[in-house]
Amino acid sequence: MTLILKKSPKGAQTGLWILALAFLGGLSPLRAQDYSSIQPKLPPMATLPAFMMEKPLPEENDNTKLLVEKLQAVVFVDAAGKVAAQPEARGGVVTNGIPLLQRDDFDAVVAPYLGKRLSLASLSALVRDVVVWCRAQDRPVVDVVVPQQDITNGVLQLVFIEGRVGKVEAEGTRWFSKDLLVSGVRLRPGEPISTNRLASDVNWVNQNPFHQSTAVFSPGSDVGTTDITLRTEDRFPFRFYTGYENTGNAITGEDRYEAGFNWGNAFLQNQLLSYQYTMSGDGTAFVGHSGSWVIPLPWHHTLTFFGALSTSHAVSGPLDIRGAGDQVGARYEIPLPEVAGVYRHSVTLGYDWKQSQNSLEFSSIPASNSTVDVGQEVLSYSGTITDPLGTTTVNPQLYWSGNSVWGHQNHEAYNAVRSGASPDYTYLRLALSRQTNLPWNFSLAHDLQWQVSDGPLLPSEQLQFGGAQSIRGYSEYDLSGTDEGWTLRNELRLPPVSLTDLLGANVVPKQARDQLQILGFFDIGEARSHRDTLTDNAGRAKNAIPMASVGPGIRYNLGNYLSFHADYGIQLRDTGDPHSSRWSLGMTLAY
Repeated sequence: MTLILKKSPKGAQTGLWILALAFLGGLSPLRAQDYSSIQPKLPPMATLPAFMMEKPLPEENDNTKLLVEKLQAVVFVDAAGKVAAQPEARGGVVTNGIPLLQRDDFDAVVAPYLGKRLSLASLSALVRDVVVWCRAQDRPVVDVVVPQQDITNGVLQLVFIEGRVGKVEAEGTRWFSKDLLVSGVRLRPGEPISTNRLASDVNWVNQNPFHQSTAVFSPGSDVGTTDITLRTEDRFPFRFYTGYENTGNAITGEDRYEAGFNWGNAFLQNQLLSYQYTMSGDGTAFVGHSGSWVIPLPWHHTLTFFGALSTSHAVSGPLDIRGAGDQVGARYEIPLPEVAGVYRHSVTLGYDWKQSQNSLEFSSIPASNSTVDVGQEVLSYSGTITDPLGTTTVNPQLYWSGNSVWGHQNHEAYNAVRSGASPDYTYLRLALSRQTNLPWNFSLAHDLQWQVSDGPLLPSEQLQFGGAQSIRGYSEYDLSGTDEGWTLRNELRLPPVSLTDLLGANVVPKQARDQLQILGFFDIGEARSHRDTLTDNAGRAKNAIPMASVGPGIRYNLGNYLSFHADYGIQLRDTGDPHSSRWSLGMTLAY
């Protein structure tokens, strides 16, 4: 960042020097624009199920016709040819080495039927209970067949057929390679079909927002096999978009205009390449470029590269402010085995490099000049669990820097930007969100951000307080010196409605369906600093500052073409902001 102080009357020089030093101390609202604030926007994800429900459970039978007075034993065999004409008299449960049925708790499924009268109704219930148990053991495709037999001695024989993979195919694709999609399914012909493994594979395939697949089961050509078909809906894998947000600041202007693209099948390898250009309202006060490249690897890991660079030039009274910042990062995500089909989680390793420059000239005389580099390692964990009421996501992220490998990653450079800051630091950031479904299609949403650090941090690593993605109703990055703290965003969302449906336009194509949702929010948080340098808009230095706001909001989407959001936040705690309320607006047009 470059700060140039223009010539001014002598009486104003003292005040200008104080303001300039505030900028150099990291207290300026013109802080470096990191990647997250100007990153490319991705298309909305579809919500297709991972796979179609397996074939229906065996039908219940209410026929009380008696088959045998007392059921002595149930014998399972894995082929019709193994059914004995005169089964040996025995008792209990016999599984004949079938691996799935060797589990300790299987006998408890059959035990309630032993020693009792067996009717057509209870036989149907027994078969149904076995199938239900198998599905709970991650085996969605099993058949339990009752062959013709003599059960007068109380021994019932059942043929147990565990479905195995036949062919794996894809259908419905227009823009993506079928072979590339099928390669994402790791189940191989002849293997047992696992619900969790298949769901994990389909979720992996569906990471790309330009196509969504559902696995559908169908009988295979060989006895006991089941074919898996990826029924896919895809779209042209190139998206252009433009948009507007008021996420700037008072010095460079609050307006931000953006334009970008997403290439959803980059290099014909199902990779996602994105770019965004961002500028202020006048086209010069702020200009930013950002890009990302997501590479799905054959072994189901994901490698992501991203970067951003920005320049700024703003005039605020006698101050002529110029800035520049760069950032490059990489992430390597390793998915972990899904738990019970409802908990998906992964571990991510990464590295960030950032650079910003600060200089000050007064009456064309250089007064200060500093450049600072950030080089930090990142370790994060992400987990998402679904339950009957909603979804919970947890994402702790650990950042640390202990090796000064870059030219301007030293104590002198860090102290020039933030007093007390050190290139050897650690901080932990936790993101926790919950969405709960309520009766009548209402919903609740909560989003917690929490951070703790071992010392003063540079502005680029501080937790954001104020703005559209933080506490609404306050300006973006309303506070400076926010080393630690927490924010909690809470929303009560009304049932979504479709304006086209209300207008009777029920024949609108799927890609143009719209949704309008109104909400009310309450945001709260508290910022803390390791030094008495936590500064609000009025220039007051404090160790901790609470913030809170309340207000209404609206969300509107028109298929993949238009998204709009507006929140009106009313401040409940004063931070010295001359405005006690503020709109947060954003709109994206895409094609």
